[in-house]
Amino acid sequence: MFNAQGESLVPWRLVENWKCVLCGKCCINHRVPLLFKEYARIEPKYGPRSVEPGEKEFYLRILPNGNCFFLRKKGKLFVCRIHNEKPYACRIFPFRISRTAKYGYDELSFFKYGGEAFHVYLEKNCRGIVLGEPSLEFTGRTIPRFLQLYLETVADRKVPTELC
Repeated sequence: MFNAQGESLVPWRLVENWKCVLCGKCCINHRVPLLFKEYARIEPKYGPRSVEPGEKEFYLRILPNGNCFFLRKKGKLFVCRIHNEKPYACRIFPFRISRTAKYGYDELSFFKYGGEAFHVYLEKNCRGIVLGEPSLEFTGRTIPRFLQLYLETVADRKVPTELC
């Protein structure tokens, strides 16, 4: 059985639905890793202050107050200045997808899509998550949309053998 206490991820079968509520919580005190192509697109366009180096990769810059460099408040809502070109890590949040049950809960996380097996989890602290029995909207549209994004990014990361 799933014990939500102390867990940071919840398997999809315990989620009724998810929708971004523009709370900005995911953009505060989170280090967002960049794929190289994202870094190569963002840094020249927004300047060297928009990104920061890590030990092995680049990240979106975090301001001293903990906010992402691109986070802006509009009234009571938070929006991303680069919404249409967000990094993969931002676009896929709050979902965590893998080919194995690496976060546990094998049966509760299992999702079949396009004839392939995946394990789907969501960040429990996301305010847009509604726990409960999964809705048709969630299983028929939301999860497949994120799985497609995951698959496109995984395919994009593969290096053709002729380049090796």
